[in-house]
Amino acid sequence: MKPLVAIVEDEPDIGKLISLNLEKSGYRTKVFFDGNSFIKSLNTAVPDLAILDLMLPDTDGMEICRHLRNTGNLKS
Repeated sequence: MKPLVAIVEDEPDIGKLISLNLEKSGYRTKVFFDGNSFIKSLNTAVPDLAILDLMLPDTDGMEICRHLRNTGNLKS
């Protein structure tokens, strides 16, 4: 199965551009437009890689990194 890349980006055009390029390179992608929806999705699927925007409407990418590190919601 192709690796899954989560893209957390509040600008739809930027998220779509990143997604299209990654899919052309052989990855599966899922775009999230805010940090909370990404964090909720971790209950069902943990991505192989997450690309995080630093300035999101509800949180920032660094806060999401801290959450991932503190909860252990990472693939090893």
